[in-house]
Amino acid sequence: MHVALRLLKVSSLATSLGLYVPAVIGQKLLGMLRILLFAYLLRGAMDEFGLWGLGLMVFNLVAAVVTLGSNNGLMRYASHFDVRNRLEEFHRRVRWAVLILAVVLTAVAFACSEWITRAAFSSKPDVANRVSFDRQLLVCWLALGNALVVALYHNILGFAMGLRMYRLAAVLEVSFSVAFTVVGIVAMTLVPGSLALLSAHLGVLVAVVFAGAILLRKAVFLLAREGAGRSPGDVQQVLIEPGSEAEDISPPALARGVSDHAGERESSGASHVSIRQVFAFGGVSLVGNLLWQAAVYISFWLVNKEYGHESAGVFAFFLMLAQPIMFLGNAAWTVLFTHVARRWEENRKPEAMLSLQAGYKAVTLSVLAIAVLLKATAPLWQGVLPASLRGGVGVFFGLLLFFQAMNHLSLVTILARLRERPGVVGAIMAAGGAANYVLARWWMGSYGMTGAAWAAGVGVFVAGGALSVVYLALSRTSLRGGTWLAMLLPAILLIPSWGPACAMVVILAVVALTPWIFSPEEKKLFGEFVEVVRERIRKLRS
Repeated sequence: MHVALRLLKVSSLATSLGLYVPAVIGQKLLGMLRILLFAYLLRGAMDEFGLWGLGLMVFNLVAAVVTLGSNNGLMRYASHFDVRNRLEEFHRRVRWAVLILAVVLTAVAFACSEWITRAAFSSKPDVANRVSFDRQLLVCWLALGNALVVALYHNILGFAMGLRMYRLAAVLEVSFSVAFTVVGIVAMTLVPGSLALLSAHLGVLVAVVFAGAILLRKAVFLLAREGAGRSPGDVQQVLIEPGSEAEDISPPALARGVSDHAGERESSGASHVSIRQVFAFGGVSLVGNLLWQAAVYISFWLVNKEYGHESAGVFAFFLMLAQPIMFLGNAAWTVLFTHVARRWEENRKPEAMLSLQAGYKAVTLSVLAIAVLLKATAPLWQGVLPASLRGGVGVFFGLLLFFQAMNHLSLVTILARLRERPGVVGAIMAAGGAANYVLARWWMGSYGMTGAAWAAGVGVFVAGGALSVVYLALSRTSLRGGTWLAMLLPAILLIPSWGPACAMVVILAVVALTPWIFSPEEKKLFGEFVEVVRERIRKLRS
């Protein structure tokens, strides 16, 4: 089969998890190694690592703004247009809207770059930084250039994932990670510093976005031909993978299942309304995304303000080292969301809720086990860190709790997006971020950077979790008892010493021997899932 067509296949849930999640695991392991290599190549210049971290903060926050959250709208509604045979028209209109919007808003950001530099990079007047304002401004410019391309990259991934093309998403993500590692090491060897890292990141990302846009356009063309019934019989065999939800449901039939009057609503005028709805959804999601991104950086930004670029560099290192924990969970959430959304669109809500709760508990327990393992083995891996970083391991422990709390909030954020209530996501992260800020201001006086890290973990877990419970209660969401219990489990990371490891052993025993966390129905679902994965592996080997 042609390589490009293999990348564009629509995958089942089992295949998606079997392809995309391992790809992200490999990518994030490489990312952790890359962070360590960059720290060594900087030869102890942690102020430059701090500038790199501040550059990441700027381009992640700006990237969340410049397309007004459209990547979330694309992921939510790509299947909506697909099942109504309007995918090609939708793609043609939305791609130019996204591009023009991103360019215009990035230009506005460049016009405000001096203000952004002072707000993001400056420290208190009594803190001595060795980096001039002109160099900080140059870092900001490179970060804003990255923001434009990152925004376009996220939109390509959002569209592909909305169509459940996880082969394409996995190849793009892994290709970027490998290429950035190689180019970044070369750049750092020649000219160590934050400017080299940001330049390498920008160059690699431009190449990946260009290739991704071409492949996505091809995918949309093939799906549109198939949906319109104008393609040869083998197109469905090439593009739709056996076992996927799309295999035995034709788009027209599915459209009829969603609405008896789909044809009436999908007139030319209604199409424009629907596209505006995508941007409206994304615009509201933007608030949640921006607050979600800001929550990651509140403590880091405060450390830079209070202690300067060098301390910020130490904090940024452990922030980047712990962040893959959240990214691994996000990879599974992304796959789970698109498949649950498909069932939700088809009015199969009981099946959607069963899959969502079972998947939520499986993902959160898996990621929690990784965090516990990292905390328990800290005395072993701490020795491979550069000497300038070994004293900051306490920061890492607080950030582990923070990223676990972010993962455990994903159940509520997925439900809010399915119900088209993205404002709930913003409210939850606003509560967590506010608690983070207040606690960090309080604890930094006594515990320094470590206090800021634990403020992030405790603030988001307690405040964000409390507001999540309020939303679930007010929306009358019926959850199984094991799901409520799973939401509390990150608290074991508050136990000192070997306490989290011992607690994790007890939790795994409860999972295996009782129905308290996973019901018999959910365990049966996992058994069927494992059999599907095994069958896929056997086919690949043969």
